[in-house]
Amino acid sequence: MAIESCPPIENTRTDGRRMITGTFRHSAGNVIRLDIAGEPDSIGVTDNHPFWSEDRQSFVPAGELRPQENLRRADG
Repeated sequence: MAIESCPPIENTRTDGRRMITGTFRHSAGNVIRLDIAGEPDSIGVTDNHPFWSEDRQSFVPAGELRPQENLRRADG
Protein backbone atom coordinates (compact mmCIF):
# COMPACT_ATOMS: atom_id res chain seq x y z
CA MET A 1 0.00 0.00 0.00
CA ALA A 2 1.53 3.31 -1.08
CA ILE A 3 1.19 6.54 0.86
CA GLU A 4 0.01 9.30 -1.39
CA SER A 5 0.73 12.97 -0.86
CA CYS A 6 -1.90 15.15 0.73
CA PRO A 7 -3.73 17.45 -1.67
CA PRO A 8 -3.13 21.17 -1.10
CA ILE A 9 -5.46 22.77 1.43
CA GLU A 10 -6.78 26.14 0.41
CA ASN A 11 -5.98 28.76 3.03
CA THR A 12 -9.04 30.98 3.24
CA ARG A 13 -8.08 32.58 6.54
CA THR A 14 -6.65 36.06 6.62
CA ASP A 15 -5.11 35.87 10.10
CA GLY A 16 -2.29 33.45 9.10
CA ARG A 17 -3.71 30.49 11.03
CA ARG A 18 -4.35 27.12 9.42
CA MET A 19 -6.67 24.27 10.26
CA ILE A 20 -5.17 21.02 11.58
CA THR A 21 -6.48 18.19 9.44
CA GLY A 22 -4.77 15.26 11.14
CA THR A 23 -2.11 14.16 13.58
CA PHE A 24 0.51 11.43 13.73
CA ARG A 25 1.71 9.74 16.87
CA HIS A 26 4.74 7.48 16.98
CA SER A 27 5.58 5.31 19.95
CA ALA A 28 9.13 4.17 20.30
CA GLY A 29 9.55 0.65 21.53
CA ASN A 30 12.89 0.78 23.32
CA VAL A 31 14.06 4.15 24.67
CA ILE A 32 17.34 4.35 26.56
CA ARG A 33 18.85 7.16 28.62
CA LEU A 34 22.28 8.50 27.73
CA ASP A 35 24.35 10.47 30.21
CA ILE A 36 26.90 12.54 28.30
CA ALA A 37 29.87 14.20 30.00
CA GLY A 38 29.58 17.98 30.00
CA GLU A 39 25.82 17.94 29.40
CA PRO A 40 23.59 18.89 32.35
CA ASP A 41 20.73 16.57 31.40
CA SER A 42 20.58 13.02 30.15
CA ILE A 43 18.81 12.41 26.85
CA GLY A 44 16.30 9.74 25.94
CA VAL A 45 16.76 8.14 22.52
CA THR A 46 15.70 4.96 20.80
CA ASP A 47 18.33 2.25 20.97
CA ASN A 48 18.86 2.39 17.20
CA HIS A 49 19.36 6.19 17.02
CA PRO A 50 22.74 6.80 15.32
CA PHE A 51 25.54 8.76 16.99
CA TRP A 52 28.86 9.58 15.35
CA SER A 53 31.63 7.83 17.27
CA GLU A 54 34.97 9.61 17.03
CA ASP A 55 36.61 6.42 18.31
CA ARG A 56 35.15 4.20 15.57
CA GLN A 57 34.88 6.90 12.88
CA SER A 58 31.38 5.72 12.02
CA PHE A 59 27.75 6.01 13.09
CA VAL A 60 26.89 3.68 15.95
CA PRO A 61 23.39 2.86 17.24
CA ALA A 62 22.88 4.30 20.74
CA GLY A 63 22.30 0.83 22.15
CA GLU A 64 25.79 -0.22 21.04
CA LEU A 65 27.72 2.73 22.49
CA ARG A 66 30.39 1.91 25.08
CA PRO A 67 31.10 3.81 28.31
CA GLN A 68 33.70 6.56 27.75
CA GLU A 69 33.19 6.47 23.96
CA ASN A 70 33.89 9.85 22.35
CA LEU A 71 30.98 11.25 20.35
CA ARG A 72 30.75 14.20 17.98
CA ARG A 73 28.17 16.88 18.67
CA ALA A 74 25.97 18.22 15.89
CA ASP A 75 27.86 21.53 16.06
CA GLY A 76 31.23 19.81 15.70
